[in-house]
Amino acid sequence: MTRDDEHPPGTPTVGYNKAIDVHAHLFPQSAVRAEAAGEAWFGSTFEAVPPGAPPVVLTGDTRSAMGAPEHREPPEHRIAHMDRIGVDVQVVSVLPPLFRYDLPAEVGAAAAVAINDEITGMRERWPERFLGLATLPLQAPGAAVDEIDRAMAAGLSGIAVGTHVGGRDLDDPALRPVWRRAGELGCFVLIHPAHPRGGPALRRDYLSNVVGNPLETTLAFAALVLGGVLDEVPGLNVCFVHGGGYITTMAGRLDHAYAVRADVAGSRRPPGEYLRQVWFDSLTHDPAGLAALTARVGADRVLLGSDYPADMGAADPVAAVTAAGLSGAERDAVIGVNAARLLGTPARRPVSARMP
Repeated sequence: MTRDDEHPPGTPTVGYNKAIDVHAHLFPQSAVRAEAAGEAWFGSTFEAVPPGAPPVVLTGDTRSAMGAPEHREPPEHRIAHMDRIGVDVQVVSVLPPLFRYDLPAEVGAAAAVAINDEITGMRERWPERFLGLATLPLQAPGAAVDEIDRAMAAGLSGIAVGTHVGGRDLDDPALRPVWRRAGELGCFVLIHPAHPRGGPALRRDYLSNVVGNPLETTLAFAALVLGGVLDEVPGLNVCFVHGGGYITTMAGRLDHAYAVRADVAGSRRPPGEYLRQVWFDSLTHDPAGLAALTARVGADRVLLGSDYPADMGAADPVAAVTAAGLSGAERDAVIGVNAARLLGTPARRPVSARMP
């Protein structure tokens, strides 16, 4: 990240490039309060855990264990952590296990309003530190469109959605109004795995996350491309987290299938040609992997992502990008310049507000 004090003496400066983390999650404070009071929270209850242990959310037959006690932290603590690791702005979205798609529509819609209002409150109180992405009741697409309108009018920057809705892929015809409205409003759309569908083979060694999450992301890309969504809404600003999962390494195989199989014909162009139409975050856990991602799709299509505060996230996402050996311009683009342009926020922080 190019700082003001890296310029030669006498060079005019206006600050340094911001670090903008587009992949940071929220465990709502309303859920924290419900857990502390032993109350239900929008269709969920909380498992009793030892003091200081991460929260565990029970929703129907699903048990979702959060990866770190920091999930409960108030925004003030989050800001202090951001300062320690050199992140200027977090684009906050709710934790994917809390998307609520498997609950009745009225519960999902009420939860979305409460969560989005909390994120909006963070953005309004700390406008220099937080942007927000709305969660939607995708099990009720009409209500989801209404919530997009409400959340965007309130100042959020887009939406965060799962890779499937109760097993329905993202090209499901019922979801088309959601994508069309998101495209019309210029929403940033963060696609995040939720409840991987890999089956029994992924039940050991945390493979449901380690393998299942990237697989879900890859399936979501295939659905949006081969289902024609990205052709119908070409301006949709979709970002795939975790470095895009297996998308870039599988693009050639998808292209081959598109060329030789009559039953792979849902897109107007070969799937690999859509890599430059979408976005990816930087969370590869591997400098070589991030270097390969930027080489494949271009540094101008990659955004900083940490997955904070998950234990599977990057403890220092800025350092992780720096370690990838990119050029200075490429590094700055990934760390913040791309996101600033995409989200319509200043790319540089004033000298007077410079971090030490």
